[in-house]
Amino acid sequence: MTLPNFYLIGAPKAGTTTLYSWLAQHPDIFLPNLKEPHYLQYTGQRRVDSELVHIRTLDAYKGQFAQGRGRAAIGEGSTMTFCFPEAAKRIRQLTPQARFIMILRQPAERAWSHYQFRVALGRERARSFKEALGLEKTRRNAGEPIGSYYLHVGRYAYHLRPWLELFPRERFHFVLFEELKNKPLEVVRETFRFLGLNADRQIDVRGRRNVTEVPASRAFAGAMRSRGALRSTAARVLPSAVKSVLYDLQKKNRTAPPEIPVALSQRIMALYERDIRILEERAGLSTEAWYR
Repeated sequence: MTLPNFYLIGAPKAGTTTLYSWLAQHPDIFLPNLKEPHYLQYTGQRRVDSELVHIRTLDAYKGQFAQGRGRAAIGEGSTMTFCFPEAAKRIRQLTPQARFIMILRQPAERAWSHYQFRVALGRERARSFKEALGLEKTRRNAGEPIGSYYLHVGRYAYHLRPWLELFPRERFHFVLFEELKNKPLEVVRETFRFLGLNADRQIDVRGRRNVTEVPASRAFAGAMRSRGALRSTAARVLPSAVKSVLYDLQKKNRTAPPEIPVALSQRIMALYERDIRILEERAGLSTEAWYR
C-alpha cells in the first residue's frame, strides 16, 4: 500500500501551488497530478464537500500514489486540510509517521486574496469583501463550504491545535509566505532538508502558479458563465473566428486584483491578535514580517 508520508496542509492562497510545483522537481519526491484530492476532509455532507472533495474512497485515494512506490517522499497538497481536525485523526490512523508542511500568509491579505479568487471563479455572491465578511457567521451556521469563511480560515493557531496535540512539533515545517516570495530557493532547500532529502538538487524556482486574477467586469464574467457561452451546443457551430473573439474577450476581462486597503488590513489583523500570539508560541516562529 502506497500512501503519502508528507502533506502540504495549507493555507489556501498562500503559495501552495507554487511550492508544490517546485517540490515536484526533486527526483526523490512523488506528487500526483491531482494536487488536492481532499479525501481526508470528506464528510459525506453534500453542501460541505461540494467545493472540495474530489476523491471519496480510500482505494481511489491510494490509487493517486501508486506510481510513487519506491520514492523517498510521497506527498499531496489539499490546502484546506489544516481546517479539519477529522483529517488529522485520519492521517494518524493511516500514516502515523507523516510530516506536515504549511505556508502561513498574513491573515488579512490571505482573506482578501481568497475572496478575490472566489469572485474570479464565480463562487462569491456577495457584492463586496465587506459584505462577504458580514455573511460569514450566517454561512458557517448554514454549513456552507468552508472556502467562504474568509476570516475563520486564517485562525491558524485555532486550527493547528488538534494537529499539534496528535503529532509532535518536529513533524511540522512552517513557511512564511513572505519568505517563499522573497527567498524561494532557500525555502525549497529547507523543505528538502525537512523531508530528509538532498537539498542541493537544481530546482527552477522562476514563476508563480495559480496567481489570482479577477474579472474587470463581474457582469460580463457572470454572463459568460451563466450562458455557457463557449460550451453550449450553439457555440459548437459558431465560426472559429467568433469563438476566438469570445476567448480573447474573456482573457482581456482578467486583471490583477487590487491590494487590500491598509486601514482595512489593520482592522482585520486586530481581530487575529490573540491567535497570532498563540501561533508564534506553538509554531516557534516570528510573524514580524506581517506588520511591515
